[in-house]
This record gives sequence, structure tokens and C-alpha cells, in this order.
Amino acid sequence: MNLPNTLQPIQSKLARAVPLLALVFLLIAPRTATTQDSIIPETEISVGLGGEVRLGKWTPIQIKLKNGSATPIKYEVTALDGDDTPVIYGGELVANEDHPNQFEAWTRLGRNYGEIVLRLLGAEGELIEEINIPLRGEKSKTTVSKSTRPFILTLESGDQLKSSIESNSALGPRETTPLVITPVEKEALPSNWLGYDSFETIVMVTSDLERIQRMSKTQIEALRVWVENGGTLILSVSKNAEQLLSNGGLLEPFLPGNYEGLKECRNSKRLESYADSNEQLIPLRGKPIQVSSLSEVTGKVLVYGEKKTPLIISNAMGYGDVTFVCFDLDSERIANWKGGIKLVGELVSGTRTNLESQSSGQRAVKGTSVSTFGYTDLIGQLRVPLDQFSEVKFVAFMWIALLIGLYILCIGPGDFFFLKKLARKMELTWITFPLLALLFCGLAFGISRMTRPNSIQLNQLEIIDIDSTRGRTRGSLWANLYSPHGGACDVSFAAEHNLGFQIDSEVLTWHGLPGDGLGGMWSSPTPGLLKTGYKQTVNFQSDQKLKSSIIGLPLQVSSTKPMFGQWWADNSMPIRSDLDSKSGR
Repeated sequence: MNLPNTLQPIQSKLARAVPLLALVFLLIAPRTATTQDSIIPETEISVGLGGEVRLGKWTPIQIKLKNGSATPIKYEVTALDGDDTPVIYGGELVANEDHPNQFEAWTRLGRNYGEIVLRLLGAEGELIEEINIPLRGEKSKTTVSKSTRPFILTLESGDQLKSSIESNSALGPRETTPLVITPVEKEALPSNWLGYDSFETIVMVTSDLERIQRMSKTQIEALRVWVENGGTLILSVSKNAEQLLSNGGLLEPFLPGNYEGLKECRNSKRLESYADSNEQLIPLRGKPIQVSSLSEVTGKVLVYGEKKTPLIISNAMGYGDVTFVCFDLDSERIANWKGGIKLVGELVSGTRTNLESQSSGQRAVKGTSVSTFGYTDLIGQLRVPLDQFSEVKFVAFMWIALLIGLYILCIGPGDFFFLKKLARKMELTWITFPLLALLFCGLAFGISRMTRPNSIQLNQLEIIDIDSTRGRTRGSLWANLYSPHGGACDVSFAAEHNLGFQIDSEVLTWHGLPGDGLGGMWSSPTPGLLKTGYKQTVNFQSDQKLKSSIIGLPLQVSSTKPMFGQWWADNSMPIRSDLDSKSGR
């Protein structure tokens, strides 16, 4: 099956990238004393959640203006991508619903060094403030982690869940040990689902009703869309279930059934077995625990209580899933129960059991052959087939060495014997030498033209997921652009997919290699190289939808540039089934 060309590269003049050279020069040039002082601006800046950033993931920048400051409308953020190339992210600032002096900007880091340059702009693009945010050093308030390290977000008042997850993960290697983040009160949660791009799992407990109710409907909607786009949410609701789950409550969209009220649970044997605990949570004739009672449950019940009362339910939601816990994970009963830590570990992606199989899995990887040195993951290995272009023919080194040797023989001994024995005029070397040089240069140029295409080439791997329940389709693609000539191009999604889908939301960006191998985002910097920057636009539409494009992407001669993108579209395809119950097929 031929994959459709969803990406559309548009060749442009090299002059398009020239104006960005000035911005690159400003980024790497030595700063004056005035610029250094602006590292601590009057505007309060927070990069990521809790100051934690994951390489290669979209990261929100929280901006809090002081009273009386000019109100910005747009922003520009300059950072490095995975190839050490400066990227200018631009768009309109997203205002906080509850706090008119707070805004959000967005960026994506490909390196753990250098700095981020944030420029706040007015409606006409006029500069209001420029802020330099260092990623290293004493003045840095940002911690950058590898892209291979999973992030987990816990929405709780204290740090009980955070401690439980870290206790389960303490024996694993740091590269794969989850980083657990618990935002403090003053930090606002993202108002767009893209702000949760760094997280595999979000754990939310609801004992602190005031904290949950401070979340706006936009933030809840962002969390819902994040789950539907493939995230995992662990939601624990019991004490405040009536306010949050019934009559259009704030968390009702995540409910895997119909809320019927609170119910007492007096038997916890199955829960103790699930948590692999020898200690009873509810002893014989002990005080029961309050659980949320649900009817018409959808999804899979992982743990039952007495009389088939669901205690833990796993329910698919779009491309993600919600694990609904019918009791409060942060209650005093769970905190004092020795099995509580194991229970949280099982809920968070099976952390405890995964640690037991990590060593054998790592040994299996070491015993296999890999095609890209330094990368044992699927994304790193994917770079090799995407770099193989059918119209690009590589000349074997043997032929190159042969041509070099023949050239040396022709301009040396060959030219000498020709002029000495045949022409008998040594002064003719002023003619024969340039002719030989032009001949071999032309030969090299001809071979180059014969083995290279004349236009930009695109290799693309695309995976299309169809959600027939919601009538939505998602496409995820990895692509490599190859350019035979130096220049710049614009890259964007087509409005309509070749399969007939009308794309209504999409995000397109650069793709970086994980790890510290050759060309990886965690590898050492390459000083002395001046690279032309390009622009990445990210515009937020209604209903949490996105529009993005890449402008002025620099492509060097005979080079490739990796890209990654996702798109979403409505799908009205009917559900068809060929199952036959009588034949057992």
C-alpha cells in the first residue's frame, strides 16, 4: 500500500531564510550587561510544570504580568531543535480565564543547554519585553530531562501519591524511572491539552474539593482532550463524588457509568490481592470505607468489592483510557495501609511488576543487532528506513577512490609523459592541466547529477487510528525531507487527506532522536556551527483544536530533515462486521 503524501513541502528561495540570520546572531552573540540583567525580569516566568521540562515534548510557558504592565497579544520563543538549529515558535498568547494578567506560550526543546529567548509582542508585532531564560547555571530555574524518561503528574494537595510512586520506582535505572511532578498551588494547569504532552499518566485525587473546583472548565476540557488523544488518567473520587460526578459535575465526562451515590464496602479481599498485600485494609467487623456506586458500568472492572460492587474500573476514552478508582487514594485509611504503596504502583502503569521484567528486557535488547548505533528504541531505529530514498543513489567509495587516483595519475605522470614524449612542448602544461581539471570536475558534477533527484523528496510512515465510537480519526506520521540543493522550504499538512479525510486539527514539528547517541538530543553540543533558523507557528482554535506550520525550514545540500506530526478528522464511516456466530468465526 502506498502511503499518501500528507505533508506538503513548498520550495522557496534561499533568501527567505536570510532575515532569520540576524535572530540567530542575536541568540549566540555575547550579551551586554543590560541583557544579562534581564534574566530576572519583572514578569514572572515558569517553564513547564514545576520547572520540569522533557526534551522533544511541547512545553507550556506560564507568564504572569505585574499590575500596570503592557498587555501582550503575541509571543515568539526561540529555542534549539534536535539538530541544534534555532526555531522561532510564534502565535497568540492564551489568556487565563480566572486571572487576566496570566498568559501561556508554547515551545519545544531539543537540547538541554543554551537558553530560551521569550519575546512578548503587541497586536502589531511591536516588542513589549524580551526575556532570556537560561537552561543551565545558577540562575536557571528549569530542569531538563531526557525524552526517554517518563513523566507522571499527580494532582493532590500533599505528596502522598508522589511518595508512593517514587517508592515503587526506586530500584529502576534513572533513565526509565518516572519523574513525578506535583504542581504547587500558585502554578496554573495548562488550558490546552498540548501542555500535557510530556506526561504518560496523570493521577487526580479529589479529597480537596476546593482545589478541584479552582480548575476552570477550559482546563478540565484540556484534560479530557488529552485523554482522548492517548493519555492515561487515574481518577479517584469518593468523598466529594456528589459535587463532582452528579448533575453535570466538573468530572462527570470521565465517569465510566452512571453515578448512583455513596455505598459502604466491608470486604477488601480482592483489593488486597490486587495490591499483593498481606495486611487487611478492612479487618473483620472493621469500619467500612465509602465508595462511589456506579450502574451501567462501561469498560473492564479490575477489582470488585462485595456483591459485585466495582472498586477499580478501566475504561477506554477515545485513544486513551481512564482508570476510575471508586474510593479516595489519598484518604487516611489508604495512607496507613501497608498495601497502599503497592496499590498505587499497580495503578500507575504496573510500575511494580514492570520493574521486575526490566532487567530481562534490557538483556534481550543488548543481544539483538541494531541498525543505528546508539539507539535501541523503535523511534531511533525508524530513522534508518526513512533515510533511504529510492531516487538517491550512493556512489561506492571504491569508485571515488578510483577517480581520485586516476586524476592524480593524469595530472602527474600522465601529463608529464604526454608533453615530454609526444607533444615535446612542456609549456603546454598551462593548457593540459586546466583541461584535465575541468574534465574531472565535470565528471564529478555529472555523477552527482545522475545520482541525485532534481526536487525535494519525502519519505513518510503514517499510522491511522479510527475511533468508530466517537467518529474521529487520528493520523501519526514520521517523515524525512531530502533536498538535493541548498535552500529553504515551507512544510504543512494538506487540507484534505488522500484517503478523503478533511483535517480539522493538526500539529507538525521537527523530530529529534532520543538518547545520547550520534545526533541524539542528549548528545554534546557542536560549537562553531552557525545554522539558519526557521519559524514554527502554533495557533489554538476553538474546541481545543490546533493549526500549525513550519516556515523557512533550512535544508542543506544533499541533507535530510526529520519531521513528526499528528492530525485529526471527523469520520462518518459505518461499522461493518463479518462475524458469524453460527460458524464460530
